Amino acid sequence: MGKSRHVSLTPATQYLREQGIAYTEHVYDYIDHGGAAWGAQALGLPLHAVVKTL
Repeated sequence: MGKSRHVSLTPATQYLREQGIAYTEHVYDYIDHGGAAWGAQALGLPLHAVVKTL
């Protein structure tokens, strides 16, 4: 059995759900101090297409 991923419900995603607005979660493995550069690489996106938030 594979490790399940925990995806937190943020105020933003909670609002989207409550309003019935479609969205897609993009999940990747966390790396300490990886920031936007790691997020972009993990998602296969250009660095400037990613904004890493808390």
